Amino acid sequence: MNFLKEDYSRVEKQFYDILLPLIGKDIYLYCVTGSLGREDIIPNWSDIDILLVIKEYNESTFFHINNCLLETDCDIKIGITIFSLEEFNHEYFKDAKTYISIELISKGYYKPRIMLPEVKFIPEDKTLKRYMDISSFSRFSHDIKRELLKMADRYNEKKVYKLIIICWLAPLKN
Repeated sequence: MNFLKEDYSRVEKQFYDILLPLIGKDIYLYCVTGSLGREDIIPNWSDIDILLVIKEYNESTFFHINNCLLETDCDIKIGITIFSLEEFNHEYFKDAKTYISIELISKGYYKPRIMLPEVKFIPEDKTLKRYMDISSFSRFSHDIKRELLKMADRYNEKKVYKLIIICWLAPLKN
């Protein structure tokens, strides 16, 4: 199926509209991140990234999120990074991608649909970030090797390109 840039926004809005009545009272932060958040979609390549901070982890919330993903009418992948409020507000529970999202929210590039005052954007620990970048680089390199070792006609070309770009850009961030 071929997707247009408009399809990504429509699918994200549909997901949000289904999710809000079900768990809206428990959402502290809902923000579209990644290429859709930057309005830099590559049709048929990009996915939809969402940063979600909820009151707390519970079976009901995950059940509703999963059902919303199933009800969203499209084959575009939606990736959700979920934190509890307590976890998000703690300095050491975030990965490098989440820190980048926080920075882009703070600078106004990403526009959260929901952001309650209880959400704290704790500045990243520079030492921790350096270690995360090193370990991420190692993980991405390993993932590239593993993907390329598959039979040549079966490897995921999109994944390989994305991992190569991430590995190439990681050292440039410092």
